Amino acid sequence: AALCCWMVMGKTQSPVQIAALGILFASALVFQGYLGRGKRIESSSSNDAREEQRKDDWILRGVIPCLGAAFLSGLAGALSQKGLQMTGLKGRDPFLYTVEISFFSAVALLFNMLRCNTFSNMEWQKQKAYWNWNMMIPIVFKALGGVITAIVHKYAGSVAKGFALMFGL
Repeated sequence: AALCCWMVMGKTQSPVQIAALGILFASALVFQGYLGRGKRIESSSSNDAREEQRKDDWILRGVIPCLGAAFLSGLAGALSQKGLQMTGLKGRDPFLYTVEISFFSAVALLFNMLRCNTFSNMEWQKQKAYWNWNMMIPIVFKALGGVITAIVHKYAGSVAKGFALMFGL
């Protein structure tokens, strides 16, 4: 998020934030086993080709998708923060912003439903069998989470939200 805020908004980070990001990166390396108690155990020469293939798979199917997802999440946070803080004189209303995002999400889901032809009468009857008051629980909590996230993006920023999330975990 810090990199994306710098790219989208031109917002630099304080030295304390840069140090915290470095510590966070180092902790990720410690958890992966690259820093700490010596080197990883190497395999025998007979399994070198298989180990090399596993290393390539680990990078292509693990590291690159995770880095891409983290970058896209940071970009979404930076764009959300820019939209909430820099639009108009005082920025946008976080509640209206949440309603707009929810509307576009619902339109995208409806388009996908119509595209997949799952709107048949039989499917509709199956879905109605599961409708009760319990289905409102995740909807309400998801809506509250969206409103809280928009408020945090407006008043604290996406980098502070990321730090709070890491400390919370």
